[in-house]
Order: sequence, then C-alpha cells, then structure tokens
Amino acid sequence: MLKLFYIFEKINVLFFMEKESRKAVWSRYQQPKRTWIYRHPYLFQFLGITIGLSIFFSKPIYDNIVNTSYGALEEPKKLIMDSVRKAQTRLKVFPQLLADCGGPAISYAKCVVVQENLKQNACLQEFNELRKCIHKAARKIGTRV
Repeated sequence: MLKLFYIFEKINVLFFMEKESRKAVWSRYQQPKRTWIYRHPYLFQFLGITIGLSIFFSKPIYDNIVNTSYGALEEPKKLIMDSVRKAQTRLKVFPQLLADCGGPAISYAKCVVVQENLKQNACLQEFNELRKCIHKAARKIGTRV
C-alpha cells in the first residue's frame, strides 16, 4: 500500500513538473497572448465612445428614429381628460352664442361702460337678460353652457 502511494506521488510530481516547464520558457518570437483590447485599441476606443454616447442620447434617438408618432419638430400629442375636452368644445361655441344674442349683449356692455366706479350687481338686470339669451341660444344648438 505504501508502495502504491509512493508511485502515485512520483507520477503527480512528474506531471506537475512538465506543466511548469512548459509555462516558464518563452522564446524570442513567441509572446504571451494579449486580450483583444490591447490587440485592437482603436476598435475598443470606437466601441466605447459609440456605446457611451448611444446610452447618453438614447431618448432623443428613440424619439427621432423608432417612435414615429411625431417627428423632431412636431409637438407630442398631449392626453386630455374627457371633461376638459368637453369644456373646450363648449367654449368654442361661445362666440356664436354671443353673436345670436346681440341686443342684450349691447345693452349690458353700455351699462358697464357708462359706470365710472363699477360695483357688484350694478348691471344685474342686463346681465340676467344676457345670460337667459345665451342659455336659449345654447338650447337651440343642442349644447350647454
């Protein structure tokens, strides 16, 4: 048993000595293998700068190239709540409603302009006439104010 152990030990020593002897000697023409960074420094520099800049400018690149919903010069479409959209459509109709109620609008404007020191409820009667006229005109069109 001891002899077997001695034989295995000799084999291991010989095996490791061969490995060590292979590693240690370099010839004049053979050089250690370098990583690709050292073999191609310009490529490494180019790739590093390209990847760094593309990460830094990723949002504008995505907006201009991939996302085709709007271009670089156009404003993005804003999401508008339904209640705001309805109020905007009602306000777009308002000049037409005022045009239909010309008489009460003129009388209310004259009352406001004539007053030197305008106070609250000074032209209340004219304002109520104008308001009633606008509501009637809105009912005719089919919208509300």
